[in-house]
Amino acid sequence: KLYQKDFEQKNLGLKRNPQDWQEMQSVKSCDLYIKEINDSLSAYFFVGKGKDLTGIIHEASDIANIDLANFKMWLSSDYANRFPNSEVIFTAFIKWSNLEKLNEFFKKLTSHQLKIIKMDEKEITFTFNKNNFTTHPQEFAHLLFGPGAAKEFKSIIPPFFVTGHDSV
Repeated sequence: KLYQKDFEQKNLGLKRNPQDWQEMQSVKSCDLYIKEINDSLSAYFFVGKGKDLTGIIHEASDIANIDLANFKMWLSSDYANRFPNSEVIFTAFIKWSNLEKLNEFFKKLTSHQLKIIKMDEKEITFTFNKNNFTTHPQEFAHLLFGPGAAKEFKSIIPPFFVTGHDSV
């Protein structure tokens, strides 16, 4: 329930089913920390996963009142300001591919406000609110999802976040 409340309802990311949670339990290189209040789970976070995420919190739920100064954190840029005493790591790679499917996704996500006109490895030309723009694919990703997301997109696109468990 905490994952649903803190991730699925607030972010653009992955929905988990019970089988996903079962598979996560088999990851031996990951440590789970929990906080209980009155025998009820009130917060959790995962640290580590393989060699890439050693000592890094890559998923956390309702941890605002927990001292995390000894950890690095993998978070979306929208959550970085919640943890000013922790080192925050922004890591994401996006490769834009199928234009038709991407436009269908953006059409639904932005209520027809964003459409990619053309794209290649060096440029993406897109229409936003009937105005045309051209930028580099990496800059386009930053404009949409951050860090440094454009305020025009922040109002219509929820934070994009894939936890360490759900990443490659």
